[in-house]
Amino acid sequence: MNKLFRKVFMVENQKRDFNEFKNNFGLEIINELLKQQIISVNDKGGNITFNFVGVVTYGNYIFCILPKYLDYYEILKVNMSIFSDIINVIKKYNKETPSDMDILTEKINDEYVSVIPIVDFLLRDFYQHNYLSYFNEIISLNGEDEIHWQKTTDEMYAFIIDNTPYYFDMYRIQRNEEIDTMVNKIHKAVIVECIERFSDILGYSFDYTAYDNTILLSDLGDKDTILYVLKSRLSLSYYDREISVIKSLIRFIENWYEKSNEVFIYGTKEFEYVWEDICKKIFKHKLDPAMPNNVWKSYDYRFLRHELKQTLIPDIVLEEKDLYGTGSLILADAKYYNIKFSANNKTIINKPGIGDVLKQFMYERALLQSKDHINKVFNILLFPTLSSDFINIIGEVSIEHPGLKNEKVFLEYKPIQLVTLSTDIMFEKYLNNSTLEIEEIERLIDLLVAYTKKSKRINYDEY
Repeated sequence: MNKLFRKVFMVENQKRDFNEFKNNFGLEIINELLKQQIISVNDKGGNITFNFVGVVTYGNYIFCILPKYLDYYEILKVNMSIFSDIINVIKKYNKETPSDMDILTEKINDEYVSVIPIVDFLLRDFYQHNYLSYFNEIISLNGEDEIHWQKTTDEMYAFIIDNTPYYFDMYRIQRNEEIDTMVNKIHKAVIVECIERFSDILGYSFDYTAYDNTILLSDLGDKDTILYVLKSRLSLSYYDREISVIKSLIRFIENWYEKSNEVFIYGTKEFEYVWEDICKKIFKHKLDPAMPNNVWKSYDYRFLRHELKQTLIPDIVLEEKDLYGTGSLILADAKYYNIKFSANNKTIINKPGIGDVLKQFMYERALLQSKDHINKVFNILLFPTLSSDFINIIGEVSIEHPGLKNEKVFLEYKPIQLVTLSTDIMFEKYLNNSTLEIEEIERLIDLLVAYTKKSKRINYDEY
């Protein structure tokens, strides 16, 4: 049996007592995470915070760092399927988006190599095909067994008829009983390691009896011996699947075996870009070229220059032909904040700044100027939340002069509404490449309209 791994859940930006963390996990991992800038020590050394979302493994510990929209008490609601969705959306973003985001992977010999995609491939292949199998093979000429195409094409003469090669003699492979090879044992040992450490993180569910957990890598020799066996077999392989699996086994052994006590990392320090991409894809955003940009003029040299890279570019613009009648669109900005309204002391925490709000009003103004047919804009901010309800409207924000009420409005636009979206549903849609259904868009707009009317009827206490 392999050793058990302990999963520890933490939340990005959440403070943990320094001494408690050190006593539980050791000073070595603190120093390594500080070096990688995964954590910061604050409050005069009294607390640790993770500046990161993803997985950190060290020895028998697997740290699952959750996004900051989760509260501490919500960790109790989190199961591995929720966390595996988080890892999978990071993985999907990393695969589909140009590398302008700080995706962190484990550092091996000063080169960043990710073991997560290797493990993901090996587990997916095992789930679909089981272990590599080897048999006693007898190769004969002709017969009824499986054709050995590689040997046939290499050694037999082909007759070309109507531009098609025909072989009148073909080598055949007869397979007898399965044999237990060293490669098969290595494959089994690696699968044990991958399942027990990573399978639930990546969203795989294997029954305890589905794999052989009696063989460990440490039983099969040192790293060089195992690599020699795999590379020797690779030189003899001609099946595509066998080649892919053995190459992945080699990469796993090179980057993992005899290093499991080192710190391995997979995740991002910039989950806000992941959330933005999720919202863009699901809300079917299309970049609008007709947006204003900076124009610089020189008095002395009498020229002007349009800086096309300095353009107002909104996060999300959704325009449907039948969207709440004609001439309407949704203007949205993805906000990676754990926004909270407090009923007790009448405060709002974890909210965007005035620059974010003002910018959203400028987007609305620019869109109304560039699109003559638009007469109604639903301007919203999108926040992630752990909820069974897909869409909730929690409030609104506007820019006004304090104390002047409606006598002097700073911006002649209705307030921007605050929308929370269930990350369970958003992540599922993102991973399945699906978008908002028309019924969901209509539901969102109905809620926005209803809460706009409700807001006008509320007598707000001013603080």
